[in-house]
Amino acid sequence: FAFSGGGTGQEAAGAGAGPGAGGGRRWTAWGAGGRQSFRGAAGPGSTYDGRPATAAAGVDVERGRLLAGVAVARSVAEADYAFQDAAAGVSGQGELSTRLVTAQPYARWMLNDRTSVWGVFGAGRGRATLARSVTAAAESADLAALMGLGGVRRELGPDGGLELALRGDVGGVWLETGGGAGGGLLAGRRAAVHRSRLGLEIGRTFGTGLTVRPFTAVSGRYDGGAGATGAGLEVAGGLRAADGAGRVEVEASGRVLAQHTASGYRERGASVRARLTPGGDPGRGLSVEVTPRWGAPRIGAETLWQEQALGAAGIGLPEAGALDARVGYGLGLLAPFAQMGWGEDAQRHLLGLRVGEFGGAVDVEVTGERYASPGRPPDHRFTLVGRIGFGAP
Repeated sequence: FAFSGGGTGQEAAGAGAGPGAGGGRRWTAWGAGGRQSFRGAAGPGSTYDGRPATAAAGVDVERGRLLAGVAVARSVAEADYAFQDAAAGVSGQGELSTRLVTAQPYARWMLNDRTSVWGVFGAGRGRATLARSVTAAAESADLAALMGLGGVRRELGPDGGLELALRGDVGGVWLETGGGAGGGLLAGRRAAVHRSRLGLEIGRTFGTGLTVRPFTAVSGRYDGGAGATGAGLEVAGGLRAADGAGRVEVEASGRVLAQHTASGYRERGASVRARLTPGGDPGRGLSVEVTPRWGAPRIGAETLWQEQALGAAGIGLPEAGALDARVGYGLGLLAPFAQMGWGEDAQRHLLGLRVGEFGGAVDVEVTGERYASPGRPPDHRFTLVGRIGFGAP
């Protein structure tokens, strides 16, 4: 959800017209959340399966060419694992859970109409807890984190025609545990990872009534730290098509780590999204949306390449398939809907109601969800998402 506004209607209109237009000031308060999963193996008989979730809220102010703000995020993760040490004759299961709260100031500066630079810094504290089947008591330790991300984007192509942009970014994350209680496996641990990337983004829109936009991005990157290290070549792209009446929209996209010097390391993913609105108005009548996907989330290729100053980051690279389906019926100010999701790790069933004019100044969505994963009791969630706009559109 997001709440935004400007000093006056004239200022808000000027601020939205483009970088530096009108010299107005505009503020935005926003919130976001996400849940993902990861799994892997560290050797014969040693496997892990995790479920991280993150919720964040922030506020920023844009004036002229500068946007600056601060966000607060809370991350919760649980990872089940099995271990086997044949030499020592030890095997068992365990669970590692972490809780982390971070503050993240961020800023973006438009150097000119084609070039922008941005940066994010974060610091946080939390708690890590470890329970193992081979020990009677669980242990815990304080957890501290630091992160820094920065990037630049330069549009190369002329207005209209082929859209070209050069993007580059660099970032890193550092984690450390303090003194622990109940054992010595968690205390005094440190880990750091970093990544740099440089690439070219290409896109073009064809047609008027029926629009088609192919897009692709090719980038070289280097990964270092406590993980897969080395250089790689990343390729992402897709095709988006929509009719002029707004009844049908289809997008197919995918990405692949074409080459990496780390032995056995790979990333890849694909997704297809189809939206059908028979009446041409998403606020009235029947609407159907089906989204199959496979592999790692495509957003993982764009972790630091968001158009927003702060975006969601992919966590984990599950080689799994999933299917989401949503059916709704718009009645003007009211739109009930049902959504179902199937995957190898979980099943989701949602019932919800949207209140407010679709795309209008006020929009509220209330959702009840049942989330079930194998071997665990189901979770039941209640979600309220709202959006209010202030000033000129």
